Amino acid sequence: MRMCVRSPDVTASALQGIQVAIHECQHQLRDQRWNCSSLEGLGKLPHHNTILNRGFRESAFSLALLAAGVAHSVASACSMGKLRGCGCEAKRRQDDDKIRLKLTQLQLQTLQKGGVGHGMTQSFPSELNGHHGDLPANLRSTHPSALLKPSADERSSMQETWEWGGCSHDVRFGERFSRDWLDSRGSPRDIHARMRIHNNRVGRQIVNDNMKRKCKCHGTSGSCQFKTCWHVSPEFRLVGSLLKDKFLSAIFVNSQNRNNGVFNPRTGNGASRSAGGLNGGRRRTMSRELVFFEKSPDFCERDASVDSPDVALSAMKTAYNPFILSHKTKTSHFYIDMLTLLTVQ
Repeated sequence: MRMCVRSPDVTASALQGIQVAIHECQHQLRDQRWNCSSLEGLGKLPHHNTILNRGFRESAFSLALLAAGVAHSVASACSMGKLRGCGCEAKRRQDDDKIRLKLTQLQLQTLQKGGVGHGMTQSFPSELNGHHGDLPANLRSTHPSALLKPSADERSSMQETWEWGGCSHDVRFGERFSRDWLDSRGSPRDIHARMRIHNNRVGRQIVNDNMKRKCKCHGTSGSCQFKTCWHVSPEFRLVGSLLKDKFLSAIFVNSQNRNNGVFNPRTGNGASRSAGGLNGGRRRTMSRELVFFEKSPDFCERDASVDSPDVALSAMKTAYNPFILSHKTKTSHFYIDMLTLLTVQ
């Protein structure tokens, strides 16, 4: 609560990230019995949702995706100058000055190499002029920084010149807020709290590992004398797809682990397959894998300890034919009747 009061703008971005994550969760699990629809609570924060307080495979995926959504949204908002606690306005002004200086240096180097040749196009870079368009001819011809149009060889070598600039997405700021906002719940000695912290970290790591470099060319007459580059967050659909892969290969861990933050895979039937992935005689590292410690229930059967009836209703509505279930229990008939009402309405 204190974080929300202290940083309302960051909190707003985090909530947007949660909504993006919920929609992505629904997309990635659209063919599963549980399809994340229950995460959209009535005015409730999703981490208060019952499914997130269990140790299911679906819980692990949801936790990781929500943590990634918060980090992704906050980092993006920071780079766009929407947050008071971070941003790049001062850095942008410094970069503009550096770009002007860099172009001036390149212009002078070009002049020293070839001088002003007859019939070669001269232009003054818009970055230095402060507005678009050429200078008047009398000023253009006598200005010491007039730039000759580079040759093909010079242009190819110039295109390889780049340096960091612009405003990178501050993924560290996003990760820090996501960690402070989502991880500090429950005792670290509790198996579920440790599972939450672990899977949250996996989700944020996916965002961090898939940052991309984006570049912008600077020069005159469409040339690319040098580039400034910065980091941008990956498309969130990619984040969701990578976490979906980890959801399918999540590791079933022992709920009686020692309180040391280290998870041990179970070795029973079915667990070895989830915890498998032996490579060169060594079990695959768990630090970047989703972990869970409870077997998922049948989400088509009502279970008050798992979630509200609309979870089973939603799952059966999308994945099952109600007539196939007509011979089952009265509970099934109850859901069939509800489905009929929804269909008629």
